[in-house]
Amino acid sequence: MRTLIVLMSAAALYATPQLRLSTSTIGPLNIAVGQNGTTQTVTASNIGTGTLTLSASANVPWINASIAGNNVLIGLSTSSLTQGIATGLVTVSSPGAIDAPQTIAVTVQMGGGVPNSINLYMPPGGSATTTFVASSVLSDSVTPPAGGLKLSIAALGGGSFQTTGSYLVTASAPASTPAETTYTGTIKVTGSNFAPDVKSVPVTLNVTAMPIMTSVQTALQFNVAQGAAPVAKWIQLGNVGEGTLTVSGTTVSTGAAWLTAAINGTTVVATGDPTGLSTGTYTGTVTITSNAKNSPLTVPVEMDVVAVAPPYSYYQSVVDNALYTVGDPVAPGGLVLVRGDQFTMGAAVEAPSLPLGTSLGDATVYVNGAAVPIYYTAASNVVVMGGQITFQMPYSTPAGQATVRVDRNDNGTVQTGNTISVQVQNIVPRLLQYELNGTEYAIATFTDYVTFPFPTTPGIPSRPAKPGDILVFYGLGFGQTVPPVTEGIAVTGQTSVGKALMTFGGASIIEGADTTAVPSYCGLTPGLVGLYQVNVTVPAGTPSGSAVPVFLTVGSATSNTVAIAVQ
Repeated sequence: MRTLIVLMSAAALYATPQLRLSTSTIGPLNIAVGQNGTTQTVTASNIGTGTLTLSASANVPWINASIAGNNVLIGLSTSSLTQGIATGLVTVSSPGAIDAPQTIAVTVQMGGGVPNSINLYMPPGGSATTTFVASSVLSDSVTPPAGGLKLSIAALGGGSFQTTGSYLVTASAPASTPAETTYTGTIKVTGSNFAPDVKSVPVTLNVTAMPIMTSVQTALQFNVAQGAAPVAKWIQLGNVGEGTLTVSGTTVSTGAAWLTAAINGTTVVATGDPTGLSTGTYTGTVTITSNAKNSPLTVPVEMDVVAVAPPYSYYQSVVDNALYTVGDPVAPGGLVLVRGDQFTMGAAVEAPSLPLGTSLGDATVYVNGAAVPIYYTAASNVVVMGGQITFQMPYSTPAGQATVRVDRNDNGTVQTGNTISVQVQNIVPRLLQYELNGTEYAIATFTDYVTFPFPTTPGIPSRPAKPGDILVFYGLGFGQTVPPVTEGIAVTGQTSVGKALMTFGGASIIEGADTTAVPSYCGLTPGLVGLYQVNVTVPAGTPSGSAVPVFLTVGSATSNTVAIAVQ
């Protein structure tokens, strides 16, 4: 009996719960102005051993988060919110559990999702679209504008107005439409199960031969520790109109001394500086002026200055450094990244030389409890939320679930982070890619290692390939090689990942076909860490085209598909 008690006690000591939530998003929920929303419920479960010890908190005062058994109850005290969209986060924690904490994003649309007005810009012969999310039932009528312009509304997702709450508004102008003219139309919502959505929506259509400025980021949010180094994010601008977009100036809102903005071509770099600030939420705006018809563009910015705390790695944030797809497995030896908060208190830093060390910017990454080589550490990512550490998975990492943890050294005091999980497969080939005019082209070169097999593009050394050309493709995640190598150390000499086959222009893998080729080399790039290259001759049967699909097979694993131009 005593032996049994000891064994049971040992099992409890080493039991590790693992958190799962039934959803990570709630909404958008349509709520009438002046009203509270209905309490929402999210179920928590344990896929590990031991017992979860759940707690919940919210980052905004209108969300009330609590635990009832295995349920997270989310009360919505929204009566004081004004019309518009509001978003808050519920954090669900369980000390010592893998994949905890996790967050639930809660979005409410006060007054409904049907906009009060719509303003669209398009060139002659062009079109423009916008989307909104409404209640589950809408009926409507459209009054089109004059001059032959078209205006329509349709349900997204292939559903009907009775089965979806997402809607696409599309307007188009004939090529003969005079530039610098304005037209009006109306969308009248005549039926909805949410009364505030029943309204007439005036639509203004601006036809112009000038540039039309767009932004990938409609709002910016910084989450930074008190006393940390300044952090930067990008506002990436584009032009869906005619001519060339020229950004001429930026200004920040009055009183936002913590916020600065600088122009870098068609990117605006916004920097948030927490120096001297108390904890709390700070808001401001960046206004961008240009030669676009719809200038200026104003982007709201929020900076949350929080107390210094241990590093926090986001759930499911360990992804490969090529495609960044959440939930995908990673490979031993692969360059991967983890995202989260408070990885470092300093500025972004890249490893200065090889071999890679296991600490960088005061951060250390542990995979299955062992410190691993780090390539890059930053407190903030310029595009997505949170900070980032790029590291190399050890070649000895077994297939299955691996754990990842980030610790931070604060002047000799180690701050231990939470533990998250990632799935590992022996080979997960990923070809590096570069987006050009909406197409994901291969990061590959001819044997001059300078010219890309893209359609000839101004500003980029490029030309189409032809059968018989030798191309060098680059990728990640091909796994351990022969001879075997060690993570973090530059490769010397040639290595091989075994059987590999490149397919050009087709969806089927047919060995020996005139659209497939066996690479002359498929292994690690000498002198570097974690980067693979594929040297291959374009086969005779490769079809011509500006975006010919190409993919790689290593063993039984198939890569993503990329494109090359072939003449």
